[in-house]
Amino acid sequence: MGFYINRTSTENIHNYSYQEKIDAIIFDGGFIIDLPTNWSWNLVCVVNNGFMSGAGYAFSKNEMKVFLDTSQDHRPRTWLKYDNAMEMAGYDGNKRVQLKNLKDK
Repeated sequence: MGFYINRTSTENIHNYSYQEKIDAIIFDGGFIIDLPTNWSWNLVCVVNNGFMSGAGYAFSKNEMKVFLDTSQDHRPRTWLKYDNAMEMAGYDGNKRVQLKNLKDK
């Protein structure tokens, strides 16, 4: 796991709680889905880490499988589709991309 969404197109969500991250991604156009069975380029898994949660970008089929594997990791997860996932995670194929600094609104 390596690409995380710490901002939406309108705000910094790095220190947001689990539900706050989900809400911010939905506000920015994402929507909650059932557990994915097929990989698509816009999958996000928000994992509840307690105070500060992670919104992981499932950038590949293997990455999706890692997030789906709850055999030893029982933290709550919410799956979303989010068209801005790739850009907000700073992912461009096999490398990170520079994102423009977006002002918090």
